[in-house]
Amino acid sequence: MRELRAQLDDWVAQGYQILADEVDGQIRVTVVYVARADEPGKERDQQMWPLVPETMELLQTRGIALVSRPQDV
Repeated sequence: MRELRAQLDDWVAQGYQILADEVDGQIRVTVVYVARADEPGKERDQQMWPLVPETMELLQTRGIALVSRPQDV
């Protein structure tokens, strides 16, 4: 959990946009950096994190909402 916290704090400090959604019982964290006009390109990274209360709390305390996928009917 310490590594996830450090990674998340680093992304937030750098101004990355962070999205989190539930996929197959895990949290897919998508990190996007869109450059300003005078900077080079765009970066994107995706990681799968465990769907556990500690991870959900980590995201919530940094203002990142977990988007759940609609259930199949």
